[in-house]
Amino acid sequence: MKSFLLLATAILMVFSANAQFPGNTQFKSGKEYCSAKKQAMTFTSQSHGEQTESVQFPFDILHYSMDIDIYNNFVSPYPKNFNGNLKITFVADSVINSINLDAQNASLQIDSVKLAGTSFTHNSNVLKITLDRTYNPGDTAEVLIYYMHKNVSDKGFYVSGGTVFSDCEPEGARHWYPCRDKPADKATFEVKARTPVNVKLGSIGTLVDSTNTGQEIFYHWVSRDPVATYLFVIAGRVNYQLKMFDWIDPVTHDTIPVRLYANPNENLSQSLVETVTQQMEGFTAKFGSYPFEKHGFATLNSQFAWGGMENQTLTTLCTNCWAGYLLAHEFAHQWFGDMISPTTWADIFLNEGFADFSEALWEEIKMGGDISYFNSTIQDEADYYLSFNPGWPIYNPEWAVVTPGTNTLFNTAITYSKGGCVLAMARYMMGSDEFFNAIRSYTSDPRFRYKTCSIPEFIDKMSEAYGQDLHWFFEQWLYQPNHPVYANTYSIRSAQPGEWTVDFTAKQTQTNTGFFKMPLELKINFSDASDTLVSVFNDENNQVFSFNFTKQPVSLRFDPNTKILLKQGSTVVSVEDEDLLPKDIRLFPNMPNPFNPETVIRFNLPQSGAVKLSVFNSTGEEVSVLANELMPAGEHKLSFNAAGLPSGVYFAVLNAEGKVLTQKMVLLK
Repeated sequence: MKSFLLLATAILMVFSANAQFPGNTQFKSGKEYCSAKKQAMTFTSQSHGEQTESVQFPFDILHYSMDIDIYNNFVSPYPKNFNGNLKITFVADSVINSINLDAQNASLQIDSVKLAGTSFTHNSNVLKITLDRTYNPGDTAEVLIYYMHKNVSDKGFYVSGGTVFSDCEPEGARHWYPCRDKPADKATFEVKARTPVNVKLGSIGTLVDSTNTGQEIFYHWVSRDPVATYLFVIAGRVNYQLKMFDWIDPVTHDTIPVRLYANPNENLSQSLVETVTQQMEGFTAKFGSYPFEKHGFATLNSQFAWGGMENQTLTTLCTNCWAGYLLAHEFAHQWFGDMISPTTWADIFLNEGFADFSEALWEEIKMGGDISYFNSTIQDEADYYLSFNPGWPIYNPEWAVVTPGTNTLFNTAITYSKGGCVLAMARYMMGSDEFFNAIRSYTSDPRFRYKTCSIPEFIDKMSEAYGQDLHWFFEQWLYQPNHPVYANTYSIRSAQPGEWTVDFTAKQTQTNTGFFKMPLELKINFSDASDTLVSVFNDENNQVFSFNFTKQPVSLRFDPNTKILLKQGSTVVSVEDEDLLPKDIRLFPNMPNPFNPETVIRFNLPQSGAVKLSVFNSTGEEVSVLANELMPAGEHKLSFNAAGLPSGVYFAVLNAEGKVLTQKMVLLK
């Protein structure tokens, strides 16, 4: 994580609307906040056995009713243990006489089971409850579980200094209550909780009751809509600030209450209210009606170190983290991740890809924004991916069987940056109106609304809504790793006076992935200072396109509007068209600088040739050779990782075309 925090400074995103919000400023985007927070969680890769982990399951949980006494958790010395009971209503999907639930042995002690539960065993983090009879498909039943949360830290239930909260993604709910801890098994929730009178407690859904006896408060929160277990939350604090206001959904005309919980001394300003309101209006226009009965945010303490968590109807945030881009990122999850949850963790793109895209969309729809702000923000995402791509695809079917560790599942370059860019390229290709029409069709489809969706189902739906097949587009960008590397060429010829032909060859040279079919835009400039934009569909490698003109072309620019965000390479031009190539060899300052442990070194080559890029320490010792090969003309970026080197001054040395260029770099650990 230390390396991520420093590398994050390499992305220079300027969000003017965010300057009004103080707080944690080490990150420049909601993506960085969110991915850093989720990567910092201690969940490690684990294989899913046959007991509770299959998507096809012998029973479906319909409702959780939790009753917990957390009074003492708010009182010094702030113990972590509490007593509670949980009633689970379920329907049998096959013939069953027992049910298995996820329940971590290290943090949960099961005392007894009642109602349809007659006995239990609790071993290897699985609670097996024997039922009072055999249940056939369609039969419903209730089991009541009495349990205690132990006085341990478990990375699901957090207690310190008068603050109590839960934080469960991806599979932390099982640490503080028995459940079917998979996103596919969504159920409605209600929670009753006892707290001291100086505590405000937020949760999902609607507050139906809060009884103050003068010595204690009994809160009762109820969700109207099904919730994935990792999105169920409680967040309480002694002396919480609470700001409440209503918002009218322009689509449904429903009144949506908004609750903002803040730590003492945080500023719940009118400008913050305006930002939240703008996001609700803007995203509703793009994504469809707001899906839930409430919207809210709650800042937490230092145990929630950074970022946000998109719990259903109540997003939790790090201390004083009211930046507009973070709020936008997390708010978009209410549609993408909360209302429509991933079927398995292999479908995480449907959560974080949309949230990353929506963060750029916020720059477009906020007051004073426009499409150019979207374009520049999403280009930053592309640059991040191209600099730090670890080389695996967005969609990994095996993640449905084995949930990967958080550093992989929430990888910044793949899950966030590349995911957002894929959606942006779909928008560019389909056209904005058609793209958002398809998205609204997706969010309103009863097959997915308040349910789950897989990536293959999403691709089917987008094709259906668009009226044209989109499998070729999404499958190559989601199922294949990496991206195209172009080595295009073109030439200009004149067969007879007054007639010219431009021949363009589209060539991809990558060897670490397949071919990428894409529509291509080419800007052709003429000697009279005019230009034209031509579009072709590139569906095979080394494909040649010819264009005839009655005035003289002088140059060609490939993808002038950067609609293919995820690409590398160059267009090699003829002698007449040298203006597209860099004029001089140049070695740019590395970014970031200082760095720890990784930085990106960028250089330009005006022509192809032998290149050596090395790194030397301050004593003149060569510590790394990043390149020593023939390289084509154009811009190049190489990463240097100094994880095994001590802090100090280093020098990037570029040797090409008989020239030696040097840049100073500072490794600061």
